[in-house]
Order: sequence, then C-alpha cells, then structure tokens
Amino acid sequence: MKYYNLTNIINFSGISIIVILFAFLGYPEKAAELAIIIGSSILITQLFSSNSRNILILNYNYNQFLYRIKFRIFISPILFILIILFNYYYFKQIKFEILTIPLIIILQWINELNLLYLFEKKNGKKIILYFFICILFYFLTLCCLISNFYNLFFYLNIFFVIFNLFFLLKTIKMTFSGKLKKLSLAINGYFMTDISNYSFYSSSSMVLSNFMSRLLILEFLPKNFSGILFACISLGSMPGTIFNNSFGPYLIKESKKDTFKNIIWFFALLFLIFCIFITQTDIQNLSIFKKEKIGFFTYLCLTLSILGSFFMIAGQYIRQKLLFLYKSQMNKIFKIDVLNNFFYFVIVIIVIFVNNNTLFSSIFLIFSIFIFFVFLINFLFKKYEK
Repeated sequence: MKYYNLTNIINFSGISIIVILFAFLGYPEKAAELAIIIGSSILITQLFSSNSRNILILNYNYNQFLYRIKFRIFISPILFILIILFNYYYFKQIKFEILTIPLIIILQWINELNLLYLFEKKNGKKIILYFFICILFYFLTLCCLISNFYNLFFYLNIFFVIFNLFFLLKTIKMTFSGKLKKLSLAINGYFMTDISNYSFYSSSSMVLSNFMSRLLILEFLPKNFSGILFACISLGSMPGTIFNNSFGPYLIKESKKDTFKNIIWFFALLFLIFCIFITQTDIQNLSIFKKEKIGFFTYLCLTLSILGSFFMIAGQYIRQKLLFLYKSQMNKIFKIDVLNNFFYFVIVIIVIFVNNNTLFSSIFLIFSIFIFFVFLINFLFKKYEK
C-alpha cells in the first residue's frame, strides 16, 4: 500500500516538478510555456477521467476496470490531437515539448488505472519499478538543467514515453483480447453516468480554474515572472495535493489526530528552515535570483506560497473530516469545491485588474486562507447541528 500511494503521487503530481525545476534553474520563460502545455493536457484528460480511479478504489471490479481502461486507450489518440491543436493555436508553432509532454501525461493518465490493477493483483514489483523509473526521469531532468544540457531533455522525454508504452503493453493486449465486445458500454454505461456525479464537477472545476487562470496570468504578467509564479503555486499546492490524494483519508478514517499534528509541525519546521535559508545563504548565486526585480518576486512568491501550504493542508484536513461526517451527503462538499474553484478564478481576475506584483505573489496564500475558513465554518455549522 505504501509503495502504491507513493507511485500514484509521483504519477499524478510528478509532472509539476518539471515546471518547478525549469523555473528555479534559469528557464522561467520555458517554465511558463510548460505550465500551459501541462495544464491543457491535464485539463483535457481529467474531463474524460470521470473519477474512474476513485470509483474503482471504492468498489473494484475486474470487468469494470477493463471497460474503463479500454475507454481511455481508445479515446487517447483523439485527446492527443485536441491537445496538440490547442497548443499549436496558442503558441503558433510546434515544439518538441508540445509533442512529448502531452503524450507522457496521456500515458500516465492510462497508467493511473493500470497501477490500480497491479495493486489489486498484488504485483508490487512492477509498481516499484514504475516508481523508480519516474524518480529517475525527474532526477535526470534536474541533472540536465543544472549542467545546462537543455537539449537532452528532449531525449529524456522520448525515453519516458517509450517506458510508459512498454509498461502498458500487457494491459493493452489484455484490453484487445476480445473479452469486451462493445466499447459503447464503456461510454454509455460508465462515462455518461459518472459525469453526472458532483465529484466529477469538483475535480474538473479545479483543473479548469487552474488552467484558465494560467492563461490569464500569462497574458498580463511577463513570461519570466509567470514561470516563477506557476512554479511557486505548484510547490505550495503540492503538500495539500499529496495529503488529499494519499494518507489524508486514512488519517480521518482512523482518527489519527496526533499524526496530523506531527505533519503540521513537520511542515512548520520546513518553513523555518526555508526562512533561515533565504536570509542566511548567498542565494544570489542561483541564476534565477541574479536580476533584482525577479529575484525579489521569487523570494516573495516562495515565502507566501509555502506559508499558504499550511492553510491548504489544514483546509484539506477539515474537508476530509466533512466528507467523513456527511458520508451519504457528500455532494454538499463537492458543491463547495466547485464554488471554491470559481472563487480562485475570481481572485486571479481581481489581482490582474489591480496589477500589483505583491498581489500576484500572494494569490495562493489568499486562496488557501479562503479555503481554510470556508471548510472551518462548514465544519463548525455541522458540529453545531449535532
């Protein structure tokens, strides 16, 4: 279970690491472009996810798994074309990142269900292999950027695409083995039913608001500043995402209050170490801090985004408690999610209108505080009802 959770985290959230690495290792403009490519790829794939992984986790059924993964395999070429067309329209050219990054995300999107299948089959060796290859890919990307061998990133992408294809090969053969005769059942029986669920609107509204916000920010903020902002928001939101998608539900189910307190203290210690680091280290030697204006903006973004991660984790913890309390009325929480994601988009529009760099750098902190108080108020109301 431990390795499966880690592998699922790196499969789902790992691609954001690329934006962070490019932004802080001297390629902020490229980080901004990658944020759009990654954002559009995640948006289009998530719109067709229909919460399949979560549904299968709650009630795993082999035939249902086959239908759902067959649907993803069949629709993936269409999604790839849609992503390419959008990015070509936006960037007015075809870059190798536009071809390889969406392909990686689509393959990881299919592997999301494949990893669950391997977990149910207790095939831990393959899950561990996938985890370490993913770690190797991001580590080699880091080495390429540190060594200023940016062109090697292209070959790393090709290697990662090939690995994901080989990893899926057996599942693809199984899918086309003739056990399932009608793809229409996967579409009508599962996909159309799933998208009527509020949990679908909860997840898709989050992806949509993030992506639309990135497009707006990139239009009104210089590309190098946008790249830094996207990286800092990704960095700040990562702990909350990991908490929400892995051990968070377990902590609530088992009422592990002490464990949650330890997590908060751990992140508080990390934040303290970070503050000491930026005040005591000659960080100006890093390429991204060499220019005075963007250097200050980076300091501010990092500090406020990491501070925002505390409010986000606390908010997600309360959200998980609300899901546990409501149980049969979880749609109430999913509706709140949709409203929260809409508010995030509103925050971005207001900040763009004011057009102040300090406000841009505090977008994630403002949103995290808002999330925390929204769920806290709902939790207090629910407690008062009792």
